Amino acid sequence: MDFAGTRHGVPWRVVTSAGILLAFVLGTGAGAADVRAPVSTEKAIEQVAKRLIDWLADPSPDAAKALRERVRAGVPPRALLELLDRYRAAPRAEVLDVVKSLTGYRRIDVRARALAAWAATDAKQAELAIAAAARDVVPSIRKLAVALAKQYPSEAAEIVIDELLARDEALAAEVDGAKP
Repeated sequence: MDFAGTRHGVPWRVVTSAGILLAFVLGTGAGAADVRAPVSTEKAIEQVAKRLIDWLADPSPDAAKALRERVRAGVPPRALLELLDRYRAAPRAEVLDVVKSLTGYRRIDVRARALAAWAATDAKQAELAIAAAARDVVPSIRKLAVALAKQYPSEAAEIVIDELLARDEALAAEVDGAKP
């Protein structure tokens, strides 16, 4: 794929459309309806999210272990979304395994944010996250792979997107239709 504007690629200068897609998939557009829980539940979710974020910020091995164990035990999706947003803003490779484990989460919004957080870790991890997103069964996640490839360009990402668009005709048509 040539991201300069030939074949299936969207020109790199069209970052805005990729940014809009990324915002949609990572924001409220990809998840379930935003139904507010009772105040006591809201506070409990906030407390869980705060604890997860505190562990994420703590560089100690004990904090990483506590974070892993808590996520494995189960965490409300909204708390996971906050954790993934924080990780994406300041990646911490020691807990990348937690982020990667959430790329298989049943909710699309959590999966999408986990993939975006994984990609934010470093260039090699971005390539792996893009490849994982390109293999997802959900079309919006595969579309996220295209947006992530624009955000984290590399030769490996171009190859993955070429292969994705060759096998996903609907996405290829949509990407081609998004060209200016």
